[in-house]
Amino acid sequence: MKRFAALLLFGFVALPAPAAPHIVHAHPTLWRVEGDHGSVTLFGSVHVLPPNVDWQTPELKHAVKDADIFVFEVPLDSDTISHVSALMAKRGSLPPGQSVRQMLPPDSQADLDKAVASIGMPQAALDNKRPWLVSLMLVSAHLQQHQQQFALGADSVVLQQATASKKPIRYLETADQQLALIAPSDPKVELESLEEELRSFATEDADIAAITSAWETGNTATLDTLSSKEFIGHPGARATFFTDRNRNWVKQIEAMLRERKTFFITVGAGHLVGKDGIPAMLRADGYKVDGP
Repeated sequence: MKRFAALLLFGFVALPAPAAPHIVHAHPTLWRVEGDHGSVTLFGSVHVLPPNVDWQTPELKHAVKDADIFVFEVPLDSDTISHVSALMAKRGSLPPGQSVRQMLPPDSQADLDKAVASIGMPQAALDNKRPWLVSLMLVSAHLQQHQQQFALGADSVVLQQATASKKPIRYLETADQQLALIAPSDPKVELESLEEELRSFATEDADIAAITSAWETGNTATLDTLSSKEFIGHPGARATFFTDRNRNWVKQIEAMLRERKTFFITVGAGHLVGKDGIPAMLRADGYKVDGP
C-alpha cells in the first residue's frame, strides 16, 4: 500500500533501463467471473517491475482486447495528482515547534537516521512533516533512487492500453479515499505506521523482489503471505487497508456483473489473494470464479 501511495501521490514514473539480455516470461494469475448478464476478468498488478519481465500472456492480451470497460483502483491523471498534492501540502505539516524525530522512540530515531542517510536526504526536509508524509517521502525517494531498476508497473501499462482503446474507464475509489487511508486520523496509528516503515526500510528491495517473483509465477499463496507481512500483529490495519476495501469493491463488482458488459478490472495483487481476497468473497456470495 505504501509503495502504491508513493507512486500515486508523488507522480513517480520509472525510466526503463536498457533491455536486459535475459527475458523473464511471467505468468500472472487471472480470475474470471460470470454474472447473470455481465462478466469480469480480475487482474492483480504489481506497481513496479524489472524492465526484463514479459508479463503480457496471450490470455491476458485476449481479455484486454475483449473488454468493454476497464476498471482501476483510483484515477492517476494529472488533475488527480495535482489535487492530492495540494491536499498533502495542506495536511502534511506538523504544528510549529514539533519534530517528527522527537516523536519517535530511540530505536525508531536510529532507524530514521539510517533511512535518510541511505537515500542522501537531509533530515531537515522531513522533520516538520507529519509521520504519514515522512513514510511516503522515504518510499518515494527510495524508488526514485533505484528507478533504473524498474519499468512501469502492470497497472500503468494496462491503463495506457485502456486509454489508447478509447473505451470507458471506471474507478473503485477516489484519490481522497486513498489519502484518508494513508493519513489516519488517529495520531497513535499514524506514528506506529511510520515506525513499521522505518523497521522494514532496509529490506525494501528484497521485499519488492520477493513480491515480484511470486507474482511472475502466479504463486498466490506466497503473494498472500508477503502482502500480509507488514500487518502481522495489526489486524485492524489489515482490515482497513484490505478486508474492508475488498468488501466495498465486491459490492461494486457484483453490480457490474448485472450489466451486459465485459469488464477488465486491475487492482493490486494483494487484494485478490487469501481468505479475504476479492475472489474468495465473490465465491462466498455464490459466484463461480475461475482461478485459484
